[in-house]
Amino acid sequence: MSTKDKIEKIISTKNPKIKNLLKLREKKHRDSQKRFLVEGAREVAHAINCGYDAIEAYTCPKYLSSEARKILSKMSKSQTLDLKLLECTEDVFHKVAVREKSDGLLAAFRKKDTSLHEFNTILKNKKKSLLVAIEGIEKPGNLGAILRSIDGSGADGIILISKSCDIYSSNVIRSSLGTIFSIPVCNCSLEEFKLFSESNQLKVFGAVLSERSKIYTECSYKDQTLFLLGCEAFGLTDQAKKLCHQFVKIPMLGIADSLNLSVSGAILLYEAVRQRNIGHNKSLK
Repeated sequence: MSTKDKIEKIISTKNPKIKNLLKLREKKHRDSQKRFLVEGAREVAHAINCGYDAIEAYTCPKYLSSEARKILSKMSKSQTLDLKLLECTEDVFHKVAVREKSDGLLAAFRKKDTSLHEFNTILKNKKKSLLVAIEGIEKPGNLGAILRSIDGSGADGIILISKSCDIYSSNVIRSSLGTIFSIPVCNCSLEEFKLFSESNQLKVFGAVLSERSKIYTECSYKDQTLFLLGCEAFGLTDQAKKLCHQFVKIPMLGIADSLNLSVSGAILLYEAVRQRNIGHNKSLK
């Protein structure tokens, strides 16, 4: 059977598959179906290259970019027997696409759930791990941005504590530039985080404005390190603060008392990278 023979054409926005795609914009349906949507050639390519299983690929021939055509060709030639290729009219594609520029490609993937047990494996295989944990993060854009910093700094993963935004929302995927697919991400309760950090003897540095806080450059992050950050509006809860070994702060020289959550996370991560690379990489001194 040729690739063309395998392609299903969709011309109506009332098609059951299209109706289901629209449902996947909501977290409850992503959770119940164990699948999520990815738009754009770059993000779809990242998901595939990071081992995510594509279930369906929706295209609009008029909008397909050259990069999207390459990705689509790779997907159609893959050994994934249950991959469905679907071709949409312009009206249908406009209905399901969230972004204005999606390269004419949208794909549904199976979710991956990472547990704290898998983070234990990461720590066992690495002597000097570098992790980030955030309590109650709410804004998808901030999560996406800090994921890019985790990816860029070579950190080992992120733990989301308590009520957090959905990592498979289109806003997180887009703002992370697809780095969400290469980074271990886990959701857990504060109590589970406490047991995890203690059993792995992690040194927890909490981003807190306090008289007990040290300037972030005054601390050493050369050993097992975890940066614990609070939600955008209120910072860390009192319960979370009790789990910190040291409070750290970033100097604020203007009228604002804090930086954006993702910016703070990036500064802390790259200070750890700088310290760990002194004497090895002159560009990070």
